[in-house]
Amino acid sequence: MKTKIAGIILGGLTAANIFADGTNEPPATLWNRATLLGDLGGVRPKIAEHGFSFTPVYTAEVMGELAGENSGSRIVSAQQLALPFDVDLEKSIGWRDALFHANAFWITGRGLTEDNIGDLANVSNINAFRTFRLNELWLQQTLWDKKISVKAGAIAVDTEFFSSACSGLFINSSFGTFSLIAANLANTPIYPVAAPAVRVAMRAGTHWNFLAGIFDGDCLAQDVNKNGTDFHIASGDGALIFSEAQFTPHPDADDKTLASIFKLGGFLHTKRTPTWDAQLNGDNSGGSVNYGFYGVAEQDLYKRDGKRVTAFLRGGGAPGNRNVIGWYFDTGFNFTGFLPGRDNDVAGIAFARSSFSRSFSDYQQAANATDSFGAEMVIEATYKAQLTPWWMVQPDLQIILTPGGEKNSGNAVVLGLRTAVSF
Repeated sequence: MKTKIAGIILGGLTAANIFADGTNEPPATLWNRATLLGDLGGVRPKIAEHGFSFTPVYTAEVMGELAGENSGSRIVSAQQLALPFDVDLEKSIGWRDALFHANAFWITGRGLTEDNIGDLANVSNINAFRTFRLNELWLQQTLWDKKISVKAGAIAVDTEFFSSACSGLFINSSFGTFSLIAANLANTPIYPVAAPAVRVAMRAGTHWNFLAGIFDGDCLAQDVNKNGTDFHIASGDGALIFSEAQFTPHPDADDKTLASIFKLGGFLHTKRTPTWDAQLNGDNSGGSVNYGFYGVAEQDLYKRDGKRVTAFLRGGGAPGNRNVIGWYFDTGFNFTGFLPGRDNDVAGIAFARSSFSRSFSDYQQAANATDSFGAEMVIEATYKAQLTPWWMVQPDLQIILTPGGEKNSGNAVVLGLRTAVSF
């Protein structure tokens, strides 16, 4: 009888999953905790009580060109250490609804784009000028029951505007800041640089959000503002203005609802830009403001039993008489949790097309005796394996068609492997 009672008690304890610390969760181990270093002996949760958050992320990759004009000639590696630091000022000093954010990058290694392929985009979205640099440094205040948010400081455009969570899976830079912005606007505040700016966000009801930001029009080249500490503002830079409207049909989507988000936005650069024809005639003094527009759509196509298929579509245009890229388009799919026992793994395939403006092509042929320019296209297939909550490994395959857009350029095939660790 005693044995039976003991069995019932032990069985009940096992079924209830009760542990020595009195919780209903197993103690965190190296393999199931959120970060590699865990709670740092209690330091991390202690400083979190006072509003401080610091989680470095180390990313490393190796890439090689399998086919192309320079195939087999080089295998490159690159590394990035991101150092994001946040302070909830309400918890730390009692400043209600205020947040301080700073981020820095240590970037090293080489890239295939600059040495081998010569593509307009970049086959690696971490490859940049090799240095230690400050990225963002801003203060944010929310108002009116958190319906209005105002952010001021050194801000990067690509952290909020034209973003897609689905396209963020991919390694090619096209699927981050698309070439409509990266190629058409010089010294733009996109990774890894930021510019002095003010951004205002407004939540209008349940489904709508509106963003607008005004940035200094020239944040200086990466190799000029090498450490990101030159907060450059000059009247001759003009202003770079971004605005975006966001519509979310199902903001409280559950595990069964097919969620979606739609964005429509644009940019305006007030510094006058001469046309390609004017530049060809040696006239760089005139010109007019530059502008462009874009749209983003992201839609769940399937969601069941932890499996999910999500699609994204982005595109936009800018005046071809003064821009390198006249039209841009990308699309892709994410497949989450389709391998047994790999619920957090994501596979993806995507396509991007950067269409060069005819005026730019004519200018290049006349001024530099090049071949005509058409379009650069990128096809990427990737698989992110989430080995632990803090460690992922991502093999990646890219095909770059007519790199750089010049019609006589040879196609390239790139194979890469990336890993990232959250500390």
